[in-house]
Amino acid sequence: MSSLAAGLENDLPEEFATLLDCGRDFLAAGEAERTGSRPGLSVSATEWQAVHELARRHGMEPLLIRSVSDLRDDVGASELQRVREQRRQQLQTRALEMVAELLAVLDLFEERAVPVLVYKGPVAATRAYGDPSYRAYADLDLLVSQSAQRTALEALEQRGYRRQAVNGPVFQTVLQRPGDSFSIDLHTHVVPEFFPFELPFDRLYESRKPVEVSGRAVPTLSTEDAFLVHSIHGSKHHWFRLEWVLTTALLAYRVEDLDATLRRATDIGCDRMALLGLELADRLFDASFGSAVERRLDGRTGSAVAGAAEDIVDWVVHEDWSADNGKRTHLADFRLRSRLFSRRRDTAQFWIRALTKPRTDDVEWVSLPGWLSPLYRVVRPIRLLVEYRRAMTNGLPK
Repeated sequence: MSSLAAGLENDLPEEFATLLDCGRDFLAAGEAERTGSRPGLSVSATEWQAVHELARRHGMEPLLIRSVSDLRDDVGASELQRVREQRRQQLQTRALEMVAELLAVLDLFEERAVPVLVYKGPVAATRAYGDPSYRAYADLDLLVSQSAQRTALEALEQRGYRRQAVNGPVFQTVLQRPGDSFSIDLHTHVVPEFFPFELPFDRLYESRKPVEVSGRAVPTLSTEDAFLVHSIHGSKHHWFRLEWVLTTALLAYRVEDLDATLRRATDIGCDRMALLGLELADRLFDASFGSAVERRLDGRTGSAVAGAAEDIVDWVVHEDWSADNGKRTHLADFRLRSRLFSRRRDTAQFWIRALTKPRTDDVEWVSLPGWLSPLYRVVRPIRLLVEYRRAMTNGLPK
């Protein structure tokens, strides 16, 4: 593994370096809490606004507020202390409200015999950080089988939820109640359709492990499955939030047999995604995972993971890239993802799906009558070629 210190550390903006220190603080918290010597971060009042904004963008606001023990004495420090405490209470209240709603929905599903797994959101926060309020999340993610999806949707609609969007490629239905500031994302799969492997619901449900959230046992993924699912999710979104990397690293620390889990990832076809999350945790947060990871990061796999990690670190550090996906073309995204498949047949299958499976962008690019809709499989590669040529002209990554 290669530490960030070997490359970008000296060129990092101060607020980004502070956020990385915040993550390192959490990764080291286990040993420090046992010895009672866990230090907090110190930030000047003049630095706070920039650090706080960056933390919000990277999903690390609750962690930053918890980690900073001192706003150094300069103008406005006492007022910022008050504002910071107020914000901490707001985040905690919001988390408690979302957890209360989650438990009510679980009761509803239980009444209707809907098998469900909660993942990401409060269960990930509880498992990784020990508290559901230590993660920023705007929705509650629920996973049900395809056969139970209709019953689950009906139950949510009876509770006042209304369907806001259906995202077919990621098997997701977004629902929200009028007046709520958060939504429920109902999933039937955890792996998007353009990835050439699957984690079947039945397998995940059979291996489920409850996590206690606010005194209630909540059905969720096993620690091993949670680590793999978070690795896949981060890779799908190019790891553009630091908190995704940190959560995945904390889950990896809690996996009982990481070596066995990585062997299973190889069998599934997501080993490079899992290794990429760990490589990023090492580069950004100085995490260490021992020989189970080191011996897998050699040869072709190590080269692919290292190359992807370099690109992602560059994107994450330069905020205009991580905040605006429009600065990267679809083909740049596809190229990065395709490096994360170890098997050639998986890479080939991914490219076929990526280049020919129509998406919403293709339908918006050109409108075809219903009887000509099969032609969108031809429209898509043409549109991507046009995008690629525009990128060459504008000097964007291609």
